[in-house]
Amino acid sequence: MSANKFIITSAICTPYGIGDRLSETLGTIESIRKRIDAEIILVDGSAQDWNEKPVREAVDKFLRVSDNKTRNIIESGYGMGFVKSATEVHLMQVALELIGADKGRIYKISGRYRLTDAFMPHEGINFTFLSPRATSLPKAVCRTDGMLMTRLYSFAPELRLYYMNVLKSVESYLWDVHKNAGITDIEHGLYKFLDKDLCEYVSSIGVEGRIGHLSTEVRE
Repeated sequence: MSANKFIITSAICTPYGIGDRLSETLGTIESIRKRIDAEIILVDGSAQDWNEKPVREAVDKFLRVSDNKTRNIIESGYGMGFVKSATEVHLMQVALELIGADKGRIYKISGRYRLTDAFMPHEGINFTFLSPRATSLPKAVCRTDGMLMTRLYSFAPELRLYYMNVLKSVESYLWDVHKNAGITDIEHGLYKFLDKDLCEYVSSIGVEGRIGHLSTEVRE
């Protein structure tokens, strides 16, 4: 088994059904298998039951997360943007606990996205992210002025515990901002709390896919 770990976070079944999410996630898995030797771990936060067999057979580890924290997120009343970001933070925390102190670079990709032929394995001792973007939100609303896109990123295994602490900060930030009538998401949170000295930025990261609420695709 490869030392590299590829975490996929997803919510394949929503109250509105599965739609294209299952086929999109299977496409994610296929794109990883084609381009890098890695152990693939799919962590799914679906609130409804669904036929998990196709993805269970396609990945190395599958974990369904439906616990008190996911229920609290769904029942928060803060809207779908909050639910998606807070769930993604929680699923990553669970996945990193599952991985433990294993060696090998840790990648994260969202279930609607695919690696492209432009993807190259990441190297080095730091995080690899697409170059930061300026926020379109007023700083008074989101409490920061930039974003780190989470469609695809990676980090060295030595940073796993550090990143778990960053995610705790992002989790508290998401709840606090929304509780006080602000707007933000995980991308703003990572920009706010990740040490910039631990980040390597690239202009292209080799990923494509559909933003959840749109029919058009992005390629980065």
